[in-house]
Amino acid sequence: MDAVKFLEERKRMFKNGNPVPGLGIDINYNSEKVVKIVEEWSAAHPRKTRQDLFLEQWPTALMDPIAEDGLLYACPTLFSSEYRDKNGCCAKPNRPCAECRREFWMQEVE
Repeated sequence: MDAVKFLEERKRMFKNGNPVPGLGIDINYNSEKVVKIVEEWSAAHPRKTRQDLFLEQWPTALMDPIAEDGLLYACPTLFSSEYRDKNGCCAKPNRPCAECRREFWMQEVE
């Protein structure tokens, strides 16, 4: 686990109310043990995205046949007013659809 991922996962542990290994100003903590605790917690509590929750309800939803990472084919304009203009059309017509879909469906949820 690289340093950035470690700190992000440790922060996620804290946000979820789990006991977080302290780093503080004491330099005598066991680094390997702290990393191991965070890695184990992270593996046991994978991040969930909007897409994960959607697919739990509709596992046979249409996936983008071109996207290699298994992205839902559903346009965010169907689900979020942030992606629609005042006429109900795409608010960002010059942006590639796959970018908006990835941004929307890969958002982490609680």
